[in-house]
Amino acid sequence: MIYAAASVAGAMVEILVHYAALPQGMCLTRIEIPDGVSIGTAVAALNFDALMGNAGMSGLVSFLMSGAGEEPAEALPGPATEPAVPEWVRDLEQTRRMGSAWLTGRESAVLIVPSSAVHGENNYLFNPDHPDFARITFRPSQPFQFDPRLK
Repeated sequence: MIYAAASVAGAMVEILVHYAALPQGMCLTRIEIPDGVSIGTAVAALNFDALMGNAGMSGLVSFLMSGAGEEPAEALPGPATEPAVPEWVRDLEQTRRMGSAWLTGRESAVLIVPSSAVHGENNYLFNPDHPDFARITFRPSQPFQFDPRLK
């Protein structure tokens, strides 16, 4: 399974919540999902209707951030008041079960899920075993540097 964010900023946050220091040696990959590729949504995918209404299926683009930077630290604690998201989004075991069932069921090539790190943002899961996966375009990766002010 490939896990990506709906925006560059979303990808940055998803990476940063797992590192105690700014990671080095990262790359950013643009992923383009063409019309007709099967896309599923988690029950609570946030802003999905707005996303589809504004972009249309051919406008779906996702971003994958990867690298050989330092190893992730333990997840840092969140703010004192968490955003209002469905309880299951923060239940790691339940989300893993849901993701595994989607992956093995091969229901769609892409699953849109809510970000647990950024309220109102979505992430994309990609299923390489789904027949539609071959139609998804992964553009060449580009080096990515985090702004040092994010420390």
